[in-house]
Amino acid sequence: MPKTFPHPIQISDIDGRSCETMTALVNAGAFFTTIPADTLARLGITPTDKMEFELPDGSLMCRDMAHAWVIVGRHKVPTTVVFDQNGAQPRLGEHTLEGLGLEVDEAKSRLTETPYFFAVTPIAVEPMDMHEAREWVASAKP
Repeated sequence: MPKTFPHPIQISDIDGRSCETMTALVNAGAFFTTIPADTLARLGITPTDKMEFELPDGSLMCRDMAHAWVIVGRHKVPTTVVFDQNGAQPRLGEHTLEGLGLEVDEAKSRLTETPYFFAVTPIAVEPMDMHEAREWVASAKP
């Protein structure tokens, strides 16, 4: 199971009118960022979609979703956020981390910058995550 650790973040409505600083658990094992519904409502962020999520026991849970700005240090990205229960601990998920250009250093419980790779190729390639991309770049060096 991926290690989690606290990290300060800011959440802003997509228009940038309201912003709140909070401590989120960095959770690279989760795909989406989750924020308590009451916090999102306070920021004027309203649901734009719903999604069903499968829980570890196999049951399904439906949650509202929206878009918001997530700011971590000097990194800022518009991302999908999931409305969690009021008072729940905010969680920073992998989708947002990749958009921010950050990755988890589990050994040191910190976030580190990761390079963005932009590759243009005339052939179709399979999608790869950042770790696979790094290994591919390293293997291509003479």
